[in-house]
Amino acid sequence: MDMTILTANERQALLTATDWEIQDYIRRREMFEFDQISRYNNAIQKGERKNALKVARNLLTKGSTPEFVQEITGLDMETIEGLRAGP
Repeated sequence: MDMTILTANERQALLTATDWEIQDYIRRREMFEFDQISRYNNAIQKGERKNALKVARNLLTKGSTPEFVQEITGLDMETIEGLRAGP
């Protein structure tokens, strides 16, 4: 359904809704928005971790110490040691 029509239908429904229905709508809308924000933040965190792992691999390949890699990437030492050991 076209977003304009959907928005118009939502607005029309709110005009005839009871107080409970309006509160329920607002609660569901807030939950949806929080879910969207959470998904976005998780995607950013996954991307940051992926980039940190890539940088760590490159640094280790170039001969950097695990301590230096930890300082630069913020990864825990166990993860860095796992990268050194290989797949």
